Amino acid sequence: MIIPTDFKPYFWGLLYGLLLLGFWYLSVILVELTILSDRAPSTAKDLFIAGIGTFVGAFAAFKFNIHKDKENEKNNKIMAVNKALNVLSRQYSHLKNYYDQFIVPVNKSSLAWFELMPTLEYRRNNINFNQEELSFLLSSHGQLVQKLSREEDTYIMINGLINTRWNVFEKNVYPKMEKAGLGATGTITSSALESILGSRTVGILESTYKGIIETLPLNIKGLKSIHNELRRSILDLYPDSKPIRIDFDQAIDDDSAK
Repeated sequence: MIIPTDFKPYFWGLLYGLLLLGFWYLSVILVELTILSDRAPSTAKDLFIAGIGTFVGAFAAFKFNIHKDKENEKNNKIMAVNKALNVLSRQYSHLKNYYDQFIVPVNKSSLAWFELMPTLEYRRNNINFNQEELSFLLSSHGQLVQKLSREEDTYIMINGLINTRWNVFEKNVYPKMEKAGLGATGTITSSALESILGSRTVGILESTYKGIIETLPLNIKGLKSIHNELRRSILDLYPDSKPIRIDFDQAIDDDSAK
């Protein structure tokens, strides 16, 4: 008979109770019939010993299954935290690479809102935490779970801004610059850009640039700070666990490692 894992403790508990009741009933009969005395037949003694053995065996199986279930629960929780730490590393690397490769080269320019070039490489939102797997932390580390959720929302928002810039450049900037006989790079004034692109396109580029440079550095710091808190959370629950430790100086995005 296959017993669902969730019901195994209840099953063994019920079996333990029935065996204990049977053992008590058998003891009463044995006492009343003086089977427990030295004059007791060997078959009755064997029956009594068998009852004790059954009880001990059932109790041992019950305790073993409880221990096994607890170990599985512990391993699943440690695995969930390790997966979250890995996702955190990938999100951090994704943003840090974008900051170093695209923001730093233009952040001192008066036309940085335009010169922050779009990139198809970072058009993805699929590096996400599994919030359901980390739900066990809500009772003991609820603030950490909320912080992690906020940082992930910010990360997704930044990806959305990067995607918006790509779409605007692809559909509006490149065609209009080509029509004006200009490339997307080179010396040009802000007023000339507004004349060529239109105020609406310029407004989108300025707002997305502002959103990226104001939130991305903070998100990088936030993701990095969660690392220690997330490791401490599982160590608080299981001091003997060994969650992975991320070296942020060496952390790189999975796609960059290929």
